[in-house]
Amino acid sequence: MPDHTLSFAQGILTERFGSGEDIIAMATVQDGRPQVRNVTAYFKGDSFYVLTFDKSGKMGQLSQDNSIALSGRWFAGHGVALDLGPAWEGDNEALAQPLKKGFGQWASDSHSGAGQQVRLLRLKLSDASFYCHGAKYTVEFP
Repeated sequence: MPDHTLSFAQGILTERFGSGEDIIAMATVQDGRPQVRNVTAYFKGDSFYVLTFDKSGKMGQLSQDNSIALSGRWFAGHGVALDLGPAWEGDNEALAQPLKKGFGQWASDSHSGAGQQVRLLRLKLSDASFYCHGAKYTVEFP
């Protein structure tokens, strides 16, 4: 694998998923079974960032096992989900900002009528495979 593969992968993933309006599939594990859903996410560095409610099913699943699998346009990867806390507090606000494009007003609401709080998840990649110009690339993230 060429030395440039990691930086090349980061460039391709940022190009494909850096807008804050992209939909990817995110799988978690519950009782030994995969659970998959589509989420709006954006890529930066070595991670995707996602907004969710603190009482969502995915948050309950991640509290038991934070392993994840992801897929999107000609991309698949594995990693762990890290709860960064309330989306609009402290350093999280700058990280969550790009997601306002995909979520609109919902992203600005810090609570719903049910008292749920919007959280920021970091989906840190451990490995990924993707296709670009007819070639397959596989990369390990540090």
